[in-house]
Amino acid sequence: MKRALKRFHAFVLALVFIIAMLPAAAMAGDYETHWAKSDIDKAVNMGWFAKNPEGNYRPDDNITRAEFVTAVNRLMGYGGALDLSGISDVKAGDWFFAEFAKALNNNLLSGNGGTLRPRDPITREEAIAALTGVVEREADEESAEKLIAALNDSFTESENLSRAEAVVLLGLLYDGGIAGKAEGTHYSIDVLEVAYTKGFPADFAFDFKYMFGEVLYSPFAMTLLRGEGLNILVDSGVEVSIPEKQQMIDEAFAENAKTPEEVLNTVGLTCADIDAVILTHLHWDHAGGVTSYPNAMFYVQKEELRCWTEVMADPLLKTLGDGTFDPADLIVLEELDKEGRLTLLDGDKNDLFPGIHILAGEFEHSFSSACVVVDTQQNGSAATFVITGDVGNRPENFSGAPGNPGFIPNIHFGVGSPMNSLKIFQRIMDRVGGNVDRIVPTHDGSRIDRYPTAVSDIGLHISTICP
Repeated sequence: MKRALKRFHAFVLALVFIIAMLPAAAMAGDYETHWAKSDIDKAVNMGWFAKNPEGNYRPDDNITRAEFVTAVNRLMGYGGALDLSGISDVKAGDWFFAEFAKALNNNLLSGNGGTLRPRDPITREEAIAALTGVVEREADEESAEKLIAALNDSFTESENLSRAEAVVLLGLLYDGGIAGKAEGTHYSIDVLEVAYTKGFPADFAFDFKYMFGEVLYSPFAMTLLRGEGLNILVDSGVEVSIPEKQQMIDEAFAENAKTPEEVLNTVGLTCADIDAVILTHLHWDHAGGVTSYPNAMFYVQKEELRCWTEVMADPLLKTLGDGTFDPADLIVLEELDKEGRLTLLDGDKNDLFPGIHILAGEFEHSFSSACVVVDTQQNGSAATFVITGDVGNRPENFSGAPGNPGFIPNIHFGVGSPMNSLKIFQRIMDRVGGNVDRIVPTHDGSRIDRYPTAVSDIGLHISTICP
């Protein structure tokens, strides 16, 4: 009887722990029944606007001039020199300093008597005039005429523009094909294989809904972003010079595993050249190379680190990490934190670096994945890509497949729910405008046939997603 009670108490404690770890139910926020809900959701997902930590958007509040120009800058990808000489009411320490500099550089508005009135509400007339200028500069004559008419017909009874009305106006430009045509940031995107397996079960990638019983070529990889004076890695590779890491590679039936240094050498870099490493999540094949970069700053979701730390401390729960997680990586991250080289991300983050943003998942493949959004240029036009980590394995997870229309979740090796996977799928699709070719899953073996790809002198593929 005592043993039974002990087992029961242990079960209750574990259950309490699991419940405590689960994310709090999403707060309803202040716009769930608002007429502009779908427009607000779209604007937040696209990164033009943000909700506050309580999940509120304040849809009926007036939008300030600072908030408005920030949203338009994000929509259009505006950049430029940070010079506001001659402006008296925007100072270098203000959060909106760079946003007004971008706005002036791109003729979104002009200073009036040396002032920009950043905290004043923007009037409907001012907003329409600013957006009309954007349309006239960016659209062809026929499209411009239609868009300008739509802008002028919107919210004619309003004096000051509300935050809800602002998202609708920006949505008109986006839907009219205007967004992101201005010059912005530029990063090249190369996916660097670090190992591969030729027999990955397709069932695992597609939740047994597609290619049942077949096998796939599945690479292990890290993604290199070069631009804006930075060398940034998304995920770290695996430091296979450490015997325990090589053993994990062997147990995953992976072949030709190379160290991060060997892989980076094939593109003319060393580990010492890397400025930052963004970890999509903490599975060993994504965070197993964190010891390799002597000069890099590291970024990971706070909830991802917290949950894995707590899981590994509990013998009843640590089986969640069997085959996917190496507790030794927690020790390395702790050391990086002591050195001041670890930044914990708290959900979504705009402009982690210029043109690089974070979309946070929640209890999907891992506890909190960091999908990396990259605003860059392709063929002379602005383009947005999303590097997903393991949120999705292949393009078909997002596009659907013959006989399986719609999203196909990949929950094998995961800790969360299919529903949470589908939610982050939708947010990713929003960011790329539905273009699956701009979604970059780490383990996508079809990449070598869909993008320009070379085989390096160490026998691993280098795929150029965006030059």
